[in-house]
Amino acid sequence: MKSSRKLLPILLAFTSIALVGCNGASGNSSSTGSDSSSSTPVSSSTPSSSSSSSSSSSSSSSSSSDVGPSEDYSIGQITTEGETYTVRGVVDAKTTKGLVLTDGTDSVYVYLNKYSTDYNIGDALEVTGKIDSFNKAFQFTADAEITPLEGETYTAAEPTALTAQIANSWKSAESFSTSDIKEYTWTTTLAKDGSYWVAPIEGSDTKIEPVYVPSEFESEFKEGCVYNITAYFGGYYNYASMYVTAAEFVSAPTLESITINGADSVYVDSTTTLTAQLNPTGASGEVTWTSSDDKVATVSADGVVTGVAEGEVTITAAVGEITATKTITVTKPTGTETLGASINFTVLTGNAELEEGAIGTQLNENSGFTSGTGLTLTGSTGESKAYAATGNNTQNEYTGIKLGTGSASGTFTLTFGSSINIAKVVLTDVHSWSGKTVSLAVNDVAQELTIAKLQDVEYAVTGETTTLTIATNKVNDARAIIGGLEIYVLA
Repeated sequence: MKSSRKLLPILLAFTSIALVGCNGASGNSSSTGSDSSSSTPVSSSTPSSSSSSSSSSSSSSSSSSDVGPSEDYSIGQITTEGETYTVRGVVDAKTTKGLVLTDGTDSVYVYLNKYSTDYNIGDALEVTGKIDSFNKAFQFTADAEITPLEGETYTAAEPTALTAQIANSWKSAESFSTSDIKEYTWTTTLAKDGSYWVAPIEGSDTKIEPVYVPSEFESEFKEGCVYNITAYFGGYYNYASMYVTAAEFVSAPTLESITINGADSVYVDSTTTLTAQLNPTGASGEVTWTSSDDKVATVSADGVVTGVAEGEVTITAAVGEITATKTITVTKPTGTETLGASINFTVLTGNAELEEGAIGTQLNENSGFTSGTGLTLTGSTGESKAYAATGNNTQNEYTGIKLGTGSASGTFTLTFGSSINIAKVVLTDVHSWSGKTVSLAVNDVAQELTIAKLQDVEYAVTGETTTLTIATNKVNDARAIIGGLEIYVLA
């Protein structure tokens, strides 16, 4: 049996979802062809074509030996990996890589290696193909033949209440039959394990993992929030794969504290953006920003600080009675602002996540770094979810460096050979993934960006430094492509 995460096709699918985000927003969304019910009502029946054929054969011959056996289209007939089967049932869940087919008694995953727009929740299908096994559970391979059925009806079983005992039993099972692929419901606090969602159940240490979530649903998930989840079990190997069919928001955690992130200084007549991190993860509330002295610096409702005159000012972020403060020093720039260095990320190559130090090495080797002020790039560190965007990706009209995944932040740090007095940094040819909103930061100065096409973005990064850290964080998505950057210094 194959069980590696790389080959995992046991996926998370949504047939309907009604979520209230941790910020209190609510909404209803569903996959194509689904309704608000978590099951698909229809009545199981012997295929009419088989019934007619048997009747015809019986009437045309007086010998019972001429009558062939009825076709078995049940999903429960699947018992052997590598064999070919024909089954019938109804689509009761969809994922970015396939769908779940059930006949009311047994269920099986049909791997398609894509999100299918051809089949909707509630569609009756006949599937013929070879059976493989992933995460100890049977599934049809991607070359299976799928035929829509007219007049066939099946009833999906009601979901079973998931218990810690059931979840624990998955870890010791040697394999799973099609009757084990059933729908469960439980209450969970959603969390992240790296870039993966986990939906634990109280009393069990079994890792329960929603995977390959369609983006229109995953964007509704909020880490740290409590949900009532309904999902098909799809097999276990180090973690249980679940195909989610409903997720109802229950509650968000209570806000305990606020952390203000951003630069500690700003020049007169320049701006810098502060962000308020609400703790613990998932806590929500409306942040109010205030300045202790508007004659030194002002702050907008979005946390944008504008330097007015030299001095120090205290910026406060508040949600109700909970507050946090940050001291900002306002100075006048000295010297002449000039372009100190430019970086071209389009020279980066590689089809996988870039290894530690690869960005700095490739920039130096491929003339991606240039400076007219004697500045040198000594290397890079902290590459996490950083990729070369070479045009061979879903946003293939854009090249440069791709940071982040759909849900995981990306980051890297550039280190220079000497300290530089930065006046500002401009990221060039920036593109947020599919025009979704992403938080993109330079040295903790963050901006939320929604860029459908390429755009230059200026950052009020100022002061002496030897490093630049570029990072993404998820708003609706955690991915951004950056073509290059320009470092302006005071000389």
